[in-house]
Amino acid sequence: MNVADTLRRQSLATPSAIAYASAQGATVSYEAFERTVAALARRVGELGVAPGTIATIATRDPYRHLAVALALGRVGAVSAPIALPGHLADVVLVDEGLPGNGCARVVRLADAWPTAADVAAASPLAGHAGGAATFMLCPTSGSTGAPKFVPVSHDLALRRIAGRAREVADAVGGGGPGALRQACYIGMGSSYAFSSAMLVLASGGTVLEPDLNADTMAAWFRTSGVNRIVASPLVLQKIAARMPEEGVPNALDTIEAGGSALPLRVRALVERRMCARIVVTYGLTECGRVAGAPAAALPDLPGAVGRPYPGVTVEIVDEDGRGVPAGTEGLLRVRSDRCADAYFADTAATARVFRDGWVYPGDRGVLERDGTLRVVGRADDVINRGGAKVDPHALEVALCALGDVSEVAVFGASDGTSLTSVCAAIVSAAPLDVPAFHARCRAALGARAPAFVMQLPELPRAANGKVDRGALARMAVEASRTRRAPG
Repeated sequence: MNVADTLRRQSLATPSAIAYASAQGATVSYEAFERTVAALARRVGELGVAPGTIATIATRDPYRHLAVALALGRVGAVSAPIALPGHLADVVLVDEGLPGNGCARVVRLADAWPTAADVAAASPLAGHAGGAATFMLCPTSGSTGAPKFVPVSHDLALRRIAGRAREVADAVGGGGPGALRQACYIGMGSSYAFSSAMLVLASGGTVLEPDLNADTMAAWFRTSGVNRIVASPLVLQKIAARMPEEGVPNALDTIEAGGSALPLRVRALVERRMCARIVVTYGLTECGRVAGAPAAALPDLPGAVGRPYPGVTVEIVDEDGRGVPAGTEGLLRVRSDRCADAYFADTAATARVFRDGWVYPGDRGVLERDGTLRVVGRADDVINRGGAKVDPHALEVALCALGDVSEVAVFGASDGTSLTSVCAAIVSAAPLDVPAFHARCRAALGARAPAFVMQLPELPRAANGKVDRGALARMAVEASRTRRAPG
């Protein structure tokens, strides 16, 4: 089956229902959306896009991105975000004013986009069979460097969509499949955002483009009828901060927080100002959704993300792949029919991550005795200080226990002339005497204390909300050079 068949089937079942609504309130029916995709598929075919063609998409318009991806899938081509290096792509479809990716062949989206007459005249288009053919190249988060790209076939994309449909069946309080009005605050080029949109289209609901304007956001929540939101904890924090303290009347039934751990203070803010029902989910581009639970049901433990979803097997193992006892930290590995089995054009990374039917994504975790999964960090976050391994997350807990700080990130930094130093970045809501805090660290932790502590107004984060430890290391090195510079 072809992923784009999902839209076609729904357009036949509910042609006049609203499939997409822009932030300004413009709407597209299922019939019009299907006709747009059909006309667009014909147009890209005329431009030489054929089965197997790798086409990158550069647009800030989520509706355009979704329609182009479906049209490419319908002709059997492979879509990818603009982050894919140009030498790996055959063509780039780009909106006016946006940079490309160095691909030799550039097509303006304005030249490919169908006119109103094209859409009105569009007839059904027999699509590519789909199945095991690659549908999309999805980027990993890139939190440990440049993103890798995961080939997702039509079959795999459909399995992930079906799995999500089962997990959110009661997401709108039993209002029926077509009642879902969902806004996703994640870029459409990601596997997470695309499956979120397709979940809605498969159900006959409405994909809502969120209002990102700080001045009108609260009014949009009040009038749009949005009843489900998908966003990272960092974005949820920013949205909630823009809401009145007492919140605004809205139709929100569920908020899905994914991408990184949900801090308790962020959860409390979101519950108070936006919606009391928050679902935490943990997933990976390589694996799809892995585990989740209502936030209210999670134990108060660092990194708790819920229990593995049905059909997903999670194990915690040591460096040699042997299982460790419940409650013990180790490497996390995942197996399910929603897992990919390789990276695109990266055989070395494929050999490291995809082994013996398991995916080893590089996360460290704990499976508690009650089955709760905790994700405590990345294996490559561990700091090698002269041969001694330092767990940054354990040290962060110890530093938070000293008080006076709201956030802590521990990381390793080296200027290339000495051993890696253990450093800490702290965020404090109130003025803080940093040298005095560092002295307390040394008194309480002895040799475990960080060598350098810097205070920041906020921690740098990647788009998925995870702390950017690489950026912190660069900031620490620059600060060290500034201190040593002659005055």
